[in-house]
Parts: sequence; structure tokens; C-alpha cells
Amino acid sequence: MKIKVSKHDQRMNELLSISRKLFFSKGYEKTTVSDIIDEIGIAKGTFYHYFKSKEDLLDKLVENFNTDTYSAVDIIVKSDLSPLKKFEHVFKVIKDVKTENYDLMITLLDFMYDEKNILFKEKLYKNYMRNLSPVLTTIIEEGSQDGSFRTFEPETTAEIILSLFMKFGELLGPMWKRVYEEPEITLIIELKGRSLVNAIERILGVQENILDIFDEEVIEYFKKRILIKD
Repeated sequence: MKIKVSKHDQRMNELLSISRKLFFSKGYEKTTVSDIIDEIGIAKGTFYHYFKSKEDLLDKLVENFNTDTYSAVDIIVKSDLSPLKKFEHVFKVIKDVKTENYDLMITLLDFMYDEKNILFKEKLYKNYMRNLSPVLTTIIEEGSQDGSFRTFEPETTAEIILSLFMKFGELLGPMWKRVYEEPEITLIIELKGRSLVNAIERILGVQENILDIFDEEVIEYFKKRILIKD
């Protein structure tokens, strides 16, 4: 049965889609509400009927992105995979959703690393922690029960691991933006990425190099670019 989309939702989706393209091509700060309404051909009042501000629109884009991510992660938790595989797949799903939404990720990187937007970054991190911490806690509890993981407090362990990932993203975000022009940065990213995975393995009490949560394909792609460049 085909789900009907209301005219209200159609217009909102149009605003979100056009805004997302403009944020990516012009940058969030340089894109104005006037740019958005001119691109669609609507009155300014129509925009404010749907969104309080440009920031409110960005919030909605992030909300939609998070909904897709958390829905995919929820399926993994309920699957018959082993705790170790569930743990790996959670982070692979997050990576895949981010890759599919590359334009939005670049927009968020520009926005989040502007000091005046620190409150938005904190809000994003709290949302991330609130939704993913229970998921990881459940998986780590399963692993602790069957002996896959050797950790004392699953909830605290989940929070520590998520904090590490968020800090890692904050550290490497600016590097990923430069990697197409400077592919040699990939070597630094790889070193830091492997250090992160090693730290998580130690926290979980699992064998070294057993976790497959590092994006080898992306790293190899940029390594090849270095060879071509040389």
C-alpha cells in the first residue's frame, strides 16, 4: 500500500532538500533564507510557516538523519548476531549512513567547528549519547554474559566508548575535509584510527585486532591516490 504524503510534508521535504544542496554548495553560513526561498520560488512567510529559522531547519535535517541511523541500529540489536558482530555492525551502520549523507556531514563539520555554534554541537552529542548508549549497553551486557567481553560495568563502558568515538570524530573531522587535496593525511588518520580501535579492544577486554570497525576501503582509496600523486 502506497503511503500518501500530505502537501504540508511535500513542501517541508522540498525545503529540506533544497536547503541541504545549498548548504553543501555554498556553505551553511553563506546560505541565507532568501537563497532558499528564491531557489524554490516561495514567499518568505511560507518558509517561516515551516521553520522558525535557518538553524531550526538544520535541526530538522539532523533529526531526520538521526532517525535513519537509530532505526538501522535498532534492527542490529534485535538480530541473532553474536555480541561481537552486533558491536561491529552498529559502527558500520553509522559509517554507512554518514557516507550516504556526505553532503550533510560536510555541512555539519563546517557548522560544528565554528565556536559560536558550540551549543549546537553539545546538543548533537547529547542526542547521540542518549540514543546510542542504551544500544551499546545492551550489546555489551550480552557479551559480558556469554564471555565475549570482559568488562565490569556495561553502561559506563558504553558511555566511555561513545565518548571516545565523538572525540575522535571531532579530532579528525577537519582532516577528512582536506584529504582530497592532501591524501597523505590518510596516513595520520589510519594511525589514529587503529589506536582508537586498539583502545576500545582493551576496554572491552577482547583479543587485539579482533574488532572490524575500521574503514579499510576508504583508507586504501586515499593510499592509492598518494601513489598516483607521487
